[in-house]
Amino acid sequence: MGDSYIAKVKIRIDGVVYGPGSVLDESIIPDLEYLVQKGFVVPAPAARQKETGPAEMEESLGFHPMEFADEDDGRKLEFLTEDKLKKLGSKAAIVEYAESIGLSGLNVNEHKTELIDQVLAYIDEVLKNDV
Repeated sequence: MGDSYIAKVKIRIDGVVYGPGSVLDESIIPDLEYLVQKGFVVPAPAARQKETGPAEMEESLGFHPMEFADEDDGRKLEFLTEDKLKKLGSKAAIVEYAESIGLSGLNVNEHKTELIDQVLAYIDEVLKNDV
């Protein structure tokens, strides 16, 4: 796995839209130099790459949890279930996932169960408002 970068804006790569906060491996990012120069992606800290890299998360969950749905193509954002949230390897991964679905302000220093409860409450609220 190469270096990882964090998306600062929505980025479409090969038809997949990644939202702000998504961790992307440099091998999948075309025009990396341009995106870094414009500030659209920034290098991920080395510890965060190891802990929540996209390859590790995709391997453990069976899909890429940071993937955003593109409003333009009519797909709906798929939320993680409680069981899948529990499978995220760290509190930082839960906070990163929360940010990827639009929930901000979570503190990585809270207990993992509290973070999961807050994410699930947010998902419930979004689903209520989406009906």
